[in-house]
Amino acid sequence: MDLVKVPDEMDPFRVPHLGADLWGAAEGWRDEMLRRLAGAGFEDLTPADSDLVVLIGPGGLGLSELARRRGVSKQAAQEKVRALAARQYVRLDPDPADRRALRVSFDARGMAMIEALVTIKQAMQAEAEARLGPEGAASLRTLLAGLRWPGV
Repeated sequence: MDLVKVPDEMDPFRVPHLGADLWGAAEGWRDEMLRRLAGAGFEDLTPADSDLVVLIGPGGLGLSELARRRGVSKQAAQEKVRALAARQYVRLDPDPADRRALRVSFDARGMAMIEALVTIKQAMQAEAEARLGPEGAASLRTLLAGLRWPGV
């Protein structure tokens, strides 16, 4: 069987689009945050961990809600949460509102990681503003807000 060559302009991996630029910037930002977190003693965090950590919040979050927000099954969410719990970032406790349900909260190490993360985010924000200038950073935020799709 002969392979058909797809013209470059029809190759979905070669079509230039803002989504690829946004994705690359977001991945670069996340990877730099994780690199700096590793330097602060949290070297075992992964991109998949960070996707969960940002959803939990200071008051904790029900496991079912975490799964819903992440778009995964409760079993998949629980597996990821248990991996974070094994590394002492979070704990699973009975939900006070429903003893049959579980609630995910930050443990002491998780709170220390969040404190380091806040400092890192503030430093990265300051560095980005220094590179773009205050007006450039404000313009970028405005432009990005204009790219949000309804319902997202």
